[in-house]
Amino acid sequence: MNESHKHPLTLIAGGKEELERKKRILFSTPEVLEQKEFENLCDSLGLRLADVEPLIARRVRLRAKDALERNALLAIINGDLVEGTRLTEVIKKRNTLKLRLISTP
Repeated sequence: MNESHKHPLTLIAGGKEELERKKRILFSTPEVLEQKEFENLCDSLGLRLADVEPLIARRVRLRAKDALERNALLAIINGDLVEGTRLTEVIKKRNTLKLRLISTP
């Protein structure tokens, strides 16, 4: 078999029941998974980018601490490159000026 066509195997501890449990978590509450576990699970299930994008968007919405960065990422994920670029420029200016948000109402 040609080496370029081989798929690496990903071992998931716990067998089929554990995989099903993790699959339910992935699709219902992906934000609770650590990044490496999220990536490994997506890879082991052979998910396409179209399947993973909404999961990534949910993780970003619920886990991001910086609203500007969150909104820039979500704009890019949603294909709004104009808004993503605009927000990225705002972030660059903020970082250049060393501005920080201390509290929000």
